[in-house]
Amino acid sequence: TSGFNTGITLLAYTENEAEFNEYFELMKSEFSKYNAIFDIYNDYEGVNNAKMVNDKAGIEPVVVDQNLIDVLLLSKSEYEYTKKKFNPVAGTLLEVWHNYREEGKLLNSADPAQYGRVPAIEELQIAKECVSWDYIEIDDENNTVYINNPCASLDVGGIAKGFAADIVVNKLIEAGLETAIINIGDSSII
Repeated sequence: TSGFNTGITLLAYTENEAEFNEYFELMKSEFSKYNAIFDIYNDYEGVNNAKMVNDKAGIEPVVVDQNLIDVLLLSKSEYEYTKKKFNPVAGTLLEVWHNYREEGKLLNSADPAQYGRVPAIEELQIAKECVSWDYIEIDDENNTVYINNPCASLDVGGIAKGFAADIVVNKLIEAGLETAIINIGDSSII
């Protein structure tokens, strides 16, 4: 299956194929759910996700799934622990690099000798001004997230996959799975 922009595989020891398929479908369903919650690129019907929070920046708070709030609170803790090296509020800055990368991929696919450009330092400095936890308001009681500066945005991609994997593994264990490996892109969880 896939999610979080990567392949996800399950290697499990079960009594039979039907039992394996039940665990696989549970894993697939759960990863799809968390992929939708943490996605910053796509809208999903009935899901107020990270993209919606970004879209409503400077406009209004968004009621979100508790898991998005939990990943943001964990992210803030990691931000402090890493002395500001890990920052999911760097969405605006990361978007600049993403856009240039996508442009470069298009150029390179048309002609392998073509390379993309890199952003100008001025563009990066402007985007950097939008990077601050001061712009993020989390209301854990009312399950809302509000970005109070319209130029700021979230990108929880650096933590969301592992966060979701931990939850999915626990759900599989609760469902009775005893021996398995989940491979998420280049990460494995046993």
